[in-house]
Amino acid sequence: MRLENGVTVEVVYPSLGPAPEIVYPSTVTVTPVFVPLQGPQGEASTVPGPKGNIQHKGHGAPGVIVGAQPGDTYLDMDTGTIWELT
Repeated sequence: MRLENGVTVEVVYPSLGPAPEIVYPSTVTVTPVFVPLQGPQGEASTVPGPKGNIQHKGHGAPGVIVGAQPGDTYLDMDTGTIWELT
């Protein structure tokens, strides 16, 4: 490099050595692993009592629900209203 005053200057950068070679695999094998999302069936309860809190759910007021029993509850998922079926 030549400066305005006519002096020639050589700029030397320190060497960091050659860049490391990065090799990527051309194909990758993926093996799916299936994990059970539900455990085994538990034993039947020997304690008599009511069913769980919410037995049925849907959108809007409940209509005829096949298999429903008096005392079952229904959750309207649009409003959050809980109905007790009679």
